[in-house]
Amino acid sequence: MKGKTESPAKSKATVGNIRHGGFGVTKKSASKQVSMTPDRFERSQNKAKKYLARRSLYNADDTTQVHGSLADISQADDSALELTPVTISQISAIDIPANDTLTATFRRKKRRAQNDDTLEMAVQCARGEPDGAERSFTRRQFEKFSLADDEDDGNEENGGDMDESMEVDEMENDDEADGPSPVKKSKNTDKKQKDSPGKTKKIGLKEPLKQAAKKLKKLKSAGDQKAKKGGKNFDALPDETTVPKTPNQTWKEKRQERRMTKNNYDLISTAKKSWEELRRGDLPAVKRKKICDDLMGLTRGKVKEVYDICDLCKSKYAKFVVRKLISYGSKDLKGRVFQCFYGQIRKLIKHKEASEIIEYAYNEFATAPQRMAIHEEFYGPTFSLFKNQVYQSLDQIMTEQPEKRDMVVRSMKETLTPLIDKDLLSYSLVHKVFLDFFVYADDKSKKEMIESLREHIPSFLHTRDGTRVAMHCIWAGSAKDRKTSIKSLKTHVAKACMEEQGHLLLLAIFDSVDDTVLVQKVILDELLKSLDTLIVHATGKKVLLYLLNPRDPVHFNPNIQQVLQEGDCNPTSKKDKAVRAKELRTYISPHAIKYLEHHALEMMSDNALALVVKAIITYASGDVSPAMRAIADLVAKPCSTADGAINMVEHPASHIALKKIIANDKTRLEAGEGILFSSILLEALPKSTIKVWAASNRGCFILVSLLDVGCSTVTENVKASLQPVMKSLRKMTFKGAEILLERLDKPRAQREYRV
Repeated sequence: MKGKTESPAKSKATVGNIRHGGFGVTKKSASKQVSMTPDRFERSQNKAKKYLARRSLYNADDTTQVHGSLADISQADDSALELTPVTISQISAIDIPANDTLTATFRRKKRRAQNDDTLEMAVQCARGEPDGAERSFTRRQFEKFSLADDEDDGNEENGGDMDESMEVDEMENDDEADGPSPVKKSKNTDKKQKDSPGKTKKIGLKEPLKQAAKKLKKLKSAGDQKAKKGGKNFDALPDETTVPKTPNQTWKEKRQERRMTKNNYDLISTAKKSWEELRRGDLPAVKRKKICDDLMGLTRGKVKEVYDICDLCKSKYAKFVVRKLISYGSKDLKGRVFQCFYGQIRKLIKHKEASEIIEYAYNEFATAPQRMAIHEEFYGPTFSLFKNQVYQSLDQIMTEQPEKRDMVVRSMKETLTPLIDKDLLSYSLVHKVFLDFFVYADDKSKKEMIESLREHIPSFLHTRDGTRVAMHCIWAGSAKDRKTSIKSLKTHVAKACMEEQGHLLLLAIFDSVDDTVLVQKVILDELLKSLDTLIVHATGKKVLLYLLNPRDPVHFNPNIQQVLQEGDCNPTSKKDKAVRAKELRTYISPHAIKYLEHHALEMMSDNALALVVKAIITYASGDVSPAMRAIADLVAKPCSTADGAINMVEHPASHIALKKIIANDKTRLEAGEGILFSSILLEALPKSTIKVWAASNRGCFILVSLLDVGCSTVTENVKASLQPVMKSLRKMTFKGAEILLERLDKPRAQREYRV
């Protein structure tokens, strides 16, 4: 171009952050010359006037120096146009002459490659925004635009445009003071400009804001003084900066203030004062009666307004009032109390105090429909809020509305999970809901619940439903879950064995857990320490019998076997059932045999333990001959003593035990085992004892059992001992003698056996 000379360093003008009121121009490393039309130059002059007027209003310090023609500028024009071209007509009217230039400095946070086709990009931006959309431009922050023209390198033009450059700098500071963008900030760096002899400084936000805050404070204080002079008291309006002042109250005063806001406060306060008088032991009877009459008259017809059943249940002491209402109230009153519970069961069961009342009412007095109504509370809001007169069990609901299965399971899970953290797992109601969950939940939900329950297994063993829940945890749990569940039973094994339902969990563990070493260390070792107590207990001895012979129909009814069969197909167990049972039996057998050897008299004299003796002799692994000899020696004692042989034979329990043990020799003989109780017994018995047995009815039945074994050695010994008393035996008229004579006259097939 004409009139231009090359400058040592080229400069480029770019558009900075878009701010309120126009383009915010920031300083970059070097100043560049941007050409503009006379109209734009005039607008920039008006903008500078507006800036000087605003600066004089805030009494700002001289942080900005104005150079050139700006020193003589007078009052700002309020109709100054914005610097930003926003419409297509404004952008199209831009004409870039060669002699109108403006030197400005720009600020950018990051350097990016910019194109020179600024006019086309600005037109595209304006087409996408309506007229006057400055705020939209501000939000989007178009930093990628650049306004650069041909550079004017002439020294004369640089000097002539210095005033315009300073004007743009002043407008930049004005824009930043008016509407700084809170989204994006840039560093304030002052660099020397090569083409400008003076320096320009920016106006920060801190000083104008301080000035404005001081002025607002003065205006507010002046208004307060004016209101006081006028004699009128005006309450200050609350705003975002004011915080209401609260008096320093103690917690008792705050509690009293809250109580006073409740309904019937006066009535409750008077009733409490009357109660304080009534509870005195030295109160005269006449005055006591008067206070009682006044108190009853005061609360008559207002009892329901004063308290709520659910609120009473949550109180540490008032819950006993509800307990007495349920216990001693009429059938109609109990029904009304249950009606008050409906809709609140899920909340009350999570409360430490209220949960006891709900459990008491559910477990002791609730009828079948009332129990189902309580169960429905856990199945979701639909069943809790919209109750029907006909209540349904979960099985009926799943049959009629299978699409609600996921909703019901999810609702039960949401309600039961907090109970685990609060340790409220000992209630039968909770056990019932847990069992419903495990019956209908999917495998993933079961595993998540088992991970939470595996450390709380002992809390479930005192109810039928709770034991089933614990069994599901063993069946559906992983190897890690089973290990944790079994370890949680430490110090609880003996108690679990004596639980009517809880002992079934141990049977399920014996059937399912492959880690028999863990079972031996945690369960069997603790069981053997309490063997004296457990072997005489009704359910404790069943655990021992199950270890010796699992699922024996003699000791376990079909219902229990059916329950245990539910875990036979669990996915975690891999070991063969017979191998697992053999390992456990091998571990327990020596201890059982030793116990029988040292407690033969007690066990043979107890009706309940006679079958245990037979089971030990029959199914125990290893050498059982010590126990057999102990029993044989006990039976072979002379009849003159108090515990002689005749007493053992005639005793109802020991008589049955002897017959069963002898009958088991037939099975042992067929299996090829070398030790028979019959042979050991005959060796221990003197011949006179057999003659004595032949004179009694039960003694004859013992001899018949010996002949039925089928062992030739045993049969020969019995016949040889009875030969001298055959004449007397034929004169006997009782049933045992008749059967014994029949066996002697018509012997059955014998098998050779030599001890």
